[in-house]
Amino acid sequence: MTAFKRFDRPKFLKHLAFIFICVLCIYPLALVLGISFSDERSIARAGFSLIPAKFSTRAYDFIFTQAEAVLRAYGLTIFVTIVGTLLSTLMIALFAYPLSRKDFGQRKFFNRLIVLTLLPVIYLAMNWNLLPESMPIHFDASGQPNGYGSRWTYVFLPVGLYVMMLVLPWIDPKKANYPVFSDSYFKLRLIMCIFIGFLDSAIIWSVVNKTDSVQKLLPISIFFLFMLIGNYMGNFRPNYFVGIKVPWTLNSDEVWIKTHKMAGKLWFWGSFAAILLFFVVDKFEYILIPLLIILVVVPIVYSYVIYQKLGKH
Repeated sequence: MTAFKRFDRPKFLKHLAFIFICVLCIYPLALVLGISFSDERSIARAGFSLIPAKFSTRAYDFIFTQAEAVLRAYGLTIFVTIVGTLLSTLMIALFAYPLSRKDFGQRKFFNRLIVLTLLPVIYLAMNWNLLPESMPIHFDASGQPNGYGSRWTYVFLPVGLYVMMLVLPWIDPKKANYPVFSDSYFKLRLIMCIFIGFLDSAIIWSVVNKTDSVQKLLPISIFFLFMLIGNYMGNFRPNYFVGIKVPWTLNSDEVWIKTHKMAGKLWFWGSFAAILLFFVVDKFEYILIPLLIILVVVPIVYSYVIYQKLGKH
């Protein structure tokens, strides 16, 4: 008989992440194609869309009638791209060589610094003059902004979050438990800060391009975050800052471990199901909050039930 291969959850998660990234890469290209065949007035009235509200070839007429100006603009774009690519490759090589040396004392620090700060901050700096002073910083269930703040928020949030998560183990009364799940806590820091960096970049892109198409992906991004955290939640050990921190888990290590193992599976598979529903349900915002409540409340109730059972024995 042919033995069934054991389900490889990390590999499945990586494949799902690559599919998600591919969708994010293809979607802007398809959007640009749809815009190119859209009437200018319909865009001003209804905004950007994949399918033109009113079909028009005026953009392509302009290309053929103003070919000299278009070619000059593309020539400048190609020049900047080539020079920028060469310079960026040189800078990356200068960074990559010392980081590849295991005897480089600050290797870990610079690895984290590059991943967590440079990419979103550089993108923000490139578009700084195109951004308004007030930027959306809070969104409703449908992904529409309902709160605004300074654009400097997008500079300090990823770095500040990471620094905060570095400090928390030092001030936690249960800091002795952190070495037990140090690898998972490190991955949690990366996940949180990369997620915030991705959201920063996506929101900046949508503001610069005056579209809300990226913001519509915010609900699915939240469940993708839950899915990633759920993959490592089973390794968390008792602490006061990360995980399901209720009286019953903090009072019993056994309850903590059982609760987080169950919650990890629930968050992973529940979020996976929510991501699938996002592409099936028309009004996903109507089920967004109930799904989040299930992911949060069920582990809390489970911890109470387990605690009561252990108390009776």
